[in-house]
Amino acid sequence: MALKKTVYKRPSEGMPLIEPIVKGAKSPILEVRFCNLLKAFQFPNSPGVDRYSITCAIDPVADLEYQEYIEKLEKKEGVESALKNELRKEPGGSVFTGRVLIKFQAIVKVPIYQIADGETTELTLQDEFQQGEKVQVEYDIMRYTKRDSTSCLHGMSFKLIKVFHYKETA
Repeated sequence: MALKKTVYKRPSEGMPLIEPIVKGAKSPILEVRFCNLLKAFQFPNSPGVDRYSITCAIDPVADLEYQEYIEKLEKKEGVESALKNELRKEPGGSVFTGRVLIKFQAIVKVPIYQIADGETTELTLQDEFQQGEKVQVEYDIMRYTKRDSTSCLHGMSFKLIKVFHYKETA
């Protein structure tokens, strides 16, 4: 007798695990905070899956329109926020800097391009981008079904497609 395997016993049963909400979106030019585009990392619960990511800071003044767009989309889709507050450690504890972080990630290496003097060329990274460098990211916005959450049925992630690095000119 064959056993029937049940993945979910929740209202999400029968729903797609992950689906695109927006395809081919582009961020404004953002500041890099953390980068793992050259050397992949793996989560402990999925040790065989490489992940490449770049985390950028959204400036609350310069990038207000972009931040509001993401927040409206989260509200419309009924998902928990994918944006995280940027915190700085200080002797008395962590302090909110006023900026929020957005993380783009993929399970395959993505093409990286450099934009300098109006020309775009493909770039082969020799080292990860450093904090403060400027990039623009092309990505898909994905909604995924959560397995263990009681507060929210869906989450949102940003699937990395391409990265455009803006070379500083002297």
